[in-house]
Amino acid sequence: MESEIKEDYESISTIKKKIIGKKKTDFFIVADQYLDNLLKSEKYRQYNTQKNRIKKFKSFVGKQDLAFREVSVVLLRKFETCLLHEDKKAPRTVVNYLMVIRTVYNRAISDSQASKGLYPLGKGKIQIKFPQSEKIGLSIDEVKLLENSNELSPPQPQQHAVNLCLLSFYFTGIRFGDLLLLKWDDFKGERLYYRMIRTKNMIR
Repeated sequence: MESEIKEDYESISTIKKKIIGKKKTDFFIVADQYLDNLLKSEKYRQYNTQKNRIKKFKSFVGKQDLAFREVSVVLLRKFETCLLHEDKKAPRTVVNYLMVIRTVYNRAISDSQASKGLYPLGKGKIQIKFPQSEKIGLSIDEVKLLENSNELSPPQPQQHAVNLCLLSFYFTGIRFGDLLLLKWDDFKGERLYYRMIRTKNMIR
């Protein structure tokens, strides 16, 4: 009856799951499924980062099981306050924690494991807003100082760091992770060809 009233289409399998029910699931079970998918997709860096964020949220909650109805506005406000004032996390970092919670919750909704009506994020609830950050670029003189830093003979590790910084600058801000994976074979003639880890796009 609910399916007939709704405008959104629901498959027979979805309706069957709602009527019969299935194995008990909660936030952390769905979170584990999400992490497992990242591993299968070979997104190892993202897996490690998200795993630590979920682990922190689990530690904050203080229990192994967490029903989706318990992931409330009040709980997320407390978690946000803990990250900001007790752990001294930057506002942008706190946003990253909330984003992984949102990802897991949305996954549960799409799989009919959580209710849209209890969703704690969005207008009038917890809104994820990216804080504005001030970015100041290097001046030409500062770039020249880095280019001439070989004359200062710093320790070898520092010189490698300077070279990587300049290489990223020359190639319009290539990400550090992509930078570390570059090979001589990626340079063809006077051009650089590489595939971005984040987007899988080929850049040249």
